[in-house]
Amino acid sequence: MTSPAPAPLPLPADFPVKWRQPGDEALFWFQDLMHFPTPNTPLTQTLQLPAFSVGSTRGLVDLSLPIVGLRYEAHNNYVYGAALPFIAGPAEMEARMEQAKKTIGGIMPTLLARFQGEYLPRILAICDSLRGMGNDDLTLNALAARVAGLLDVYTELWDIHMQVNLPPMAAVFGFDDFLASVLGPAVERTGHLMLQGFPNKSVESGHALWQLAAEARADAGVLQTLRSTAAPGLREALSATAAGKAFLAKWDAFLSAYGWRTGAFELADPGWIEDGTVPLNQLRAYLANPGAEDPLASQRRQAVERDRIVVETEAKLPPDALPVFRMLLAGAQTYIPLAEDHNFYIDQMAFTCGRIPILALGRGLARQGIVAAADDVFYLELGEIGAISRGDRSDRRAAVTARRASRERSAGVIPPEAIGTPPPADMPPDPLVTKFFGFGNDFPVDSKALRGIGSSGGTVTGTVKVVRTLDEADKLEPGDIMVCHMTMPAWTPLFASVGAVVADSGGVLSHCSIVAREYGIPCVTATRFGTRVLKDGQRVTVDGNRGIVTFG
Repeated sequence: MTSPAPAPLPLPADFPVKWRQPGDEALFWFQDLMHFPTPNTPLTQTLQLPAFSVGSTRGLVDLSLPIVGLRYEAHNNYVYGAALPFIAGPAEMEARMEQAKKTIGGIMPTLLARFQGEYLPRILAICDSLRGMGNDDLTLNALAARVAGLLDVYTELWDIHMQVNLPPMAAVFGFDDFLASVLGPAVERTGHLMLQGFPNKSVESGHALWQLAAEARADAGVLQTLRSTAAPGLREALSATAAGKAFLAKWDAFLSAYGWRTGAFELADPGWIEDGTVPLNQLRAYLANPGAEDPLASQRRQAVERDRIVVETEAKLPPDALPVFRMLLAGAQTYIPLAEDHNFYIDQMAFTCGRIPILALGRGLARQGIVAAADDVFYLELGEIGAISRGDRSDRRAAVTARRASRERSAGVIPPEAIGTPPPADMPPDPLVTKFFGFGNDFPVDSKALRGIGSSGGTVTGTVKVVRTLDEADKLEPGDIMVCHMTMPAWTPLFASVGAVVADSGGVLSHCSIVAREYGIPCVTATRFGTRVLKDGQRVTVDGNRGIVTFG
């Protein structure tokens, strides 16, 4: 018997929603806390969200998945996503699923090589092009046209993103299902440890920063300068000595290679390459913890553990299951390298490079008095920028002021975790939503414990430090419990010194969970309320096996 159609979710009084298209209220929209944890600017909303929606939908269609599209929109400056399901009868749905398995099965054996040989050169070419778009000598029309053209650029990138990321994620889902069917559902966490220990850009960048810390300790003057000088004065201070100049050259090389990143998906956030405060704070975290393990050493240790678990698991399987296990494992083991590397290049580098033409436009607008300052450009909508490319010179200062105030007001609102209409109760959970986003879990709440998903095993007691953005990461000390909305690859070096991680969002396949397992520290994700419930200085125990954070 089919469950009755669910009613639309009630909306809080301080969170009115104006649906943009007929039928939107009937869709299930969940807040994408993992990628957009804070209120976003109008330019991010009108550039990145449409690009992601169209590009991701193209990728989904190419893979024949039982989803016909993704829609991402902002309400009250918070970002919500909805999957458009493939509606069909049982026979047609089964045929669609078989086609998806066939398509993904044909992609997986060569996907990693294809990423390196085909997709990555294209992504790097786009980034190089964006880096060359900061010419202040161009006319305002030309600068605005370049920014308006970013919609097509990012649409292509999000298409590549889905074609690279979803097949190995689907391979992990299949691997999980196989292990559960043969050995029982409790084996899932152990199964994910069989995917760890492979080279990826996140660990590589953490190793590069760890090396810089080791080199800084070799000279007392350099060490003191790094500990006592703020990022804006660092270049001048290091340039005062020969050893400082030598270190500065290495620092610049590090930023050139790994500095094209920010802490979240917000175009207004400066990249490391522009503002070295965040990487300097992460370097200081290594300097404050000389016993921190080299991320590459941790990765090698995880590889040994991975291979041990594979051998133990094979010994438990019936002989006729071994060929299927090995085939599925090979596909699933491409997930972490592709997940972390595509994130480094698309979600981070290409995103940060896009700021170059945007800021060039902002400077041009400020020179002509259309906005008050260059970074006001992030408070324009893409349609307005298109109008500027066609000669519109309307004064935008009042609109910018109003939109800044709107964003500030939104920061004081607690957005609902979902809006629209929930799916029928008898609809099976979507593993993308549960295992990647960590959404859809109804954890009990009490006054002495916070519950979530146990994403990396182990138990640690430590002091809470709430880190909502990377700008706040300088408060972390070795052994602290980092409590955050989410993490992106730019957060990776922090994992080397913290005792555990507690995140509001994310499932067992999220970046936060992956990196916690790589570093061998406990991690509880999808707590939803961790950053609001837990306070700096509070002592807590994080149980990454059971997914519980307890406190007095």
